[in-house]
Amino acid sequence: ENSACNEVLNARRTYWTMIGQEEKEILRICSSVGGQPSMEHLVLPKTACILPDGNFCIAELLEQSRVRIMSREGKHTRYMLGTMEALYFPQGIACDDKAVYVSLHRSVEKFSYPDGTRLAAHKGDKSNCFEYCSMIDGVLYAVDSRVPEILVFDKQRMIPQRKWGEKFPYPDVNDWAQPILDPPTTHFIHPVHIASHPVGVMVTDDVAWRVVRFTNDGIPVGTPIKGEHCPHATAFFNEHILLVEAGQLVVIKEDGSLLQKIRFDQPKMPQPFLPTLFCDEQAVYVIETLPRACVHKLELADPVKVLVESESISPIELEQVEIKPFDLCIIGGGMVGCCTARDVASCNFKIVLVEKEPVIGGVWAKNKYPGLRLHAPGTTYRCLSVAPKWQTSVKSSPKEGPDMTGLSYRPTQDEILQYIESLTEHPNIQVRLGSVFCHAEEMSPVMQRVICDTFTFKARTLFYANGAYEVTSGKPYMPIDVTEITNGAAVFHSSEMTSRKGEWDSATTRYIIGASKAAIDVLQTLDPGDESIVWAHRGHVIFMNRDRAFLDGVGVADKDESQKKSEQKIAGTNTMNHALKNQHFQAYDSMILGSKMGHRIGTPYHKGSIGARGGVESEAGIEHARAFLPRQRIVKMLKVADGQLMLELTDGKILIPGANDTVVMCTGQRNNMGPMYHSKCGEMNFGGTFRVLPFSGTAPMISIYFTSLIVAHLDQRPNPYSSGLLYEELTKLGEHMDKLQNRQPWAMFMSFLGGLQLDICNHIFPWVNIGAGDLSFATIWWTDWFGKDLDVRQTTIKLSTKPKE
Repeated sequence: ENSACNEVLNARRTYWTMIGQEEKEILRICSSVGGQPSMEHLVLPKTACILPDGNFCIAELLEQSRVRIMSREGKHTRYMLGTMEALYFPQGIACDDKAVYVSLHRSVEKFSYPDGTRLAAHKGDKSNCFEYCSMIDGVLYAVDSRVPEILVFDKQRMIPQRKWGEKFPYPDVNDWAQPILDPPTTHFIHPVHIASHPVGVMVTDDVAWRVVRFTNDGIPVGTPIKGEHCPHATAFFNEHILLVEAGQLVVIKEDGSLLQKIRFDQPKMPQPFLPTLFCDEQAVYVIETLPRACVHKLELADPVKVLVESESISPIELEQVEIKPFDLCIIGGGMVGCCTARDVASCNFKIVLVEKEPVIGGVWAKNKYPGLRLHAPGTTYRCLSVAPKWQTSVKSSPKEGPDMTGLSYRPTQDEILQYIESLTEHPNIQVRLGSVFCHAEEMSPVMQRVICDTFTFKARTLFYANGAYEVTSGKPYMPIDVTEITNGAAVFHSSEMTSRKGEWDSATTRYIIGASKAAIDVLQTLDPGDESIVWAHRGHVIFMNRDRAFLDGVGVADKDESQKKSEQKIAGTNTMNHALKNQHFQAYDSMILGSKMGHRIGTPYHKGSIGARGGVESEAGIEHARAFLPRQRIVKMLKVADGQLMLELTDGKILIPGANDTVVMCTGQRNNMGPMYHSKCGEMNFGGTFRVLPFSGTAPMISIYFTSLIVAHLDQRPNPYSSGLLYEELTKLGEHMDKLQNRQPWAMFMSFLGGLQLDICNHIFPWVNIGAGDLSFATIWWTDWFGKDLDVRQTTIKLSTKPKE
């Protein structure tokens, strides 16, 4: 009701609006509010607790958002976390005798004490905002202001054991100008703080302007304590309730009556921002974030047993602590990201790999169905610096079987996942699982600040490796909404097939939807005589012939003959890529089939724009699939109507899976690149930022192209990226892509792949150096490089050096 209070409320409203902007500008705005951070003072202290050894544990905001250990006298001891990263927007901090817990905007993190190793985390999403956490009688509590609710954690696994709280139906939680009067005590509007109380806990709600006491089980006790203004935090000290609000500390009796007010007025800022408080047996400590960035100590004065203000702790002089930047930040922990991380790390660069999922592996970690293994030979499915076990533990002879041994061996899903996991086991690689990349901002021409949902750090370069393929990576693609199916039929994606094996095995009729690689893999595990199988698809596609496409030229001893083979490969690949780039798909399909590099299972043919989209399959695999042709049904349209999945066939019939039937959708994955992906590909690969592009149909080969560019850029050696040539060529290709008529996902992807291989790849690795138009077809993989760990810098320099005229 007064000007000082209104200014506080306006600041608080602005503060929350910043959070509501999905984390885009918080650090920059806070920096401008708080001034330039100085290593000689506290920098926007936000939250604190007292450690078992008696030291303070204080978390600060801004670029230096880390956990600082201080003595009771305010002497800086050290930073708890390492020197390469910082926490992102810490809201609350708590501890026990083994660990420190920090609530961040989207998560609650657990760190070991005193070394600061990240042990575990509870991850939220955009619906969460963890305002505060507290350790009360050995139990970890956290406050979620956005859901809103109170969470009680299993500290070992960082999993909520129970929750309580109901949302009060208030239309605009951003308006703190007036409190919400008397909502039910079981309801929250915007809880921000939790503290200990003799009956259990106290929860502060800064929109309801009150503190509610609860038992440990979430049962409200007594009458809510009313605040005068917008309260930030509370504590129970010396049988009184303390409330921090609007630049003052209010001391309230248990019956709710006012005992004392202590103002923190400053001449330059009448209403300092006091976000929280904490206490021990002798004193209460109030954090002031702005304007002074300090900690106030308030002691007990006998015999009146009320609080009086002592002098504030002076600004703390600190030792200079350098935040060392990473050389490379990789966003995405799939095959491309992990291969790049390992190869670049082997060149003595420091890497941080950020993956939003709880595990690395990309599509290999998301899919699980019978028969899943690599479609192409595993000879090229590797990085440069580490040869996989499927190469080092088998004989290197192409004559020992087309699928299971030697050069043509196809690793299983488990083998590939084990290999991917092994790639990150390097001292120069730090992996952050369950962390969501938010954005990056340029600090200088050679440095970027990277902000994730749980931490922030500096990096010299940034590589977005989160999906190279628009149509074969990303999330499982479902052409229908399975939640609309209510007739009891079990319908799920092939990636769920292993986990739902019981439904598949017990079904009366088992439908396989699709004709590409996942469907063929599943058919490989089935008996063609099984009458319960229905194979439904829209037509047959072209597969690359595994027995012919990859080993061409391997074993040719004559130098002239080998040179001739290489020239033929380059010419043939370029002709095909020219057709792809310009969407001459019928010509491309004809070349694939005419050269015997591709084959089909049967008829009718798929009526899509391009037929060569099935993947890779052996001649034996094609023959096995042909045995199912009597069981195929050609689908005109899939739809859900009246709670039933309906398969409209080209012959006019309709198939409706029933309650005892199971349908497996072998419909692949889709990665939504966005409408500007192709036209902006040049801008996304410029100025210290790299964005993964499909330079090859094999993911590790893409990694090697980018590894060469990244290492050369970090070494400051001449290369197409640093010179701007890559930007210019990609910009031209983007302009070409914008003019294409067929905008279907497969058509755009194949055109982009062809354009990259035709116009770009030769600038990175000249074709004459690799003896092919695609690195994955270089015969050296099957000869000199097979089963060997390679020197990355030496190998990429040799591949990228232009031959003399």
